[in-house]
Amino acid sequence: MRHRRTFTPHPRKREKQKKVLKNKIILSIVALIVFIALLSFVSHNKNLAINTVSVEGNKVLASDDILKIVNLELSSRYFFLFSKNNIFIYPKKKIEKDLLETYKRIKGVQISFENLKNLKSITISITERKGKYLWCEGNLPEDEEVISCYYIDDEGFIFAEAPYFSGNIFFRFYGSLQNIGGENIIGSYVMFSEEFKRLILFKDFLSEINIDSQALIIKEEGNYEFLLGSDKIIKSIAFKSEISGALLSKDDIFGDEYMCDDEKRTIL
Repeated sequence: MRHRRTFTPHPRKREKQKKVLKNKIILSIVALIVFIALLSFVSHNKNLAINTVSVEGNKVLASDDILKIVNLELSSRYFFLFSKNNIFIYPKKKIEKDLLETYKRIKGVQISFENLKNLKSITISITERKGKYLWCEGNLPEDEEVISCYYIDDEGFIFAEAPYFSGNIFFRFYGSLQNIGGENIIGSYVMFSEEFKRLILFKDFLSEINIDSQALIIKEEGNYEFLLGSDKIIKSIAFKSEISGALLSKDDIFGDEYMCDDEKRTIL
């Protein structure tokens, strides 16, 4: 029967191996630190720094307000080491996100270099939302408790507080804060997108048959009332998918039940 021999390194040789391993670890750490320091130095190189930021496309928002957010981000660092003001690693997506979150009026942001020959200049291209309608807090246009109104774009997105407008410059939506979801309504939608589109489609249909609609009153449980130019009201319990302008005529809207006093309303 054979016996296996076990080999035990000499104590000096074992100490030497440990020392070599330790030196390798130390060298690796030093090399990593030097590499990081080199990257940090390169990131702060003035020849690679962004020196010009321009803003275009904004009509309502001030360029200085936009630049404050951009410059604040570019003046910071990654992990306290690497400059963000570098043409290769500047936080493009973060800047776009910050602008969209800060200014709800902004619908789109695109950041690009001014041209391929000048990579040290970037351009912030802004697309602003356009106020097409108004959302106002209250139950009726004549309601004295109407507090304030806000601009709505063509998708039903509330993006900014609006000044007081007399007359019918904008078609208005009236409702309560609870219908939208709280007090922070800027950045919210008036209602679900498909429902909003159906209501606007019906509003446009009224215009096509020469019926002037001034406002839409958002009631509880999905009920709506259109206020017409002559104070005639069309009430809708719920807009169904089969109701469309192509299927309705002026007689269909007013029906036989309509009368010219304020108490009678046609129900769709």
